[in-house]
Amino acid sequence: MLLNKENILWEGYYDNFSVDVNKTYNGKIVKSGKDLCECEDSIFVLSMRSYEGVYKQLKDSGIRNEQIVAISNVEVFNQIEESVVDTKK
Repeated sequence: MLLNKENILWEGYYDNFSVDVNKTYNGKIVKSGKDLCECEDSIFVLSMRSYEGVYKQLKDSGIRNEQIVAISNVEVFNQIEESVVDTKK
């Protein structure tokens, strides 16, 4: 996963439909979409073809526009990964 590869700290997943809510996936917690936190420093990445409903849910929960990154074409992640520049060098 790109976030792990680039050592970007991330906490887990929100899922409205999973039977695995409050369990783990890829070693990260899966929380219910009904339990969104309004953390000032959180960024929510939506990587699905039809993200509009989830986007509305985030907005209705008090999440600001600048905290939401919505990507409807998951292939974009491959393009981003290829163009990541290591600024720590």
